[in-house]
Amino acid sequence: MTEEEARGIVYNDLGLCGCGEPEQVLRFVHKALELIKKRLESDWCKESQAEIDQHFCSEESEKDNLFRWIAWYFIDRAGLIEHGSNIRNSWLTEKGKTFLQYLDAHALTQILETQS
Repeated sequence: MTEEEARGIVYNDLGLCGCGEPEQVLRFVHKALELIKKRLESDWCKESQAEIDQHFCSEESEKDNLFRWIAWYFIDRAGLIEHGSNIRNSWLTEKGKTFLQYLDAHALTQILETQS
């Protein structure tokens, strides 16, 4: 994946911009993609699903539950995951796998530099 393709995902597909907390959001997405990959590699064991649930929502308040679903839809809409009958059981798309490899190899601050 090129730098331009990665920035396209960040700024177009995920819709991030330079204000707010884009690094925090990108860190969340990176960790989510790592956990989804790990779950697949572990044959979907219960522990890996529990890690994903904890990452997406550490509390069970109504607001946190809402955030959990928004986060899933956000990553799905960006084309980084796909799913069958339940979005919580998503897997990485090829785009998601490639983006995860890019995130693993580059500093988030480098990726978030202002678009040219």
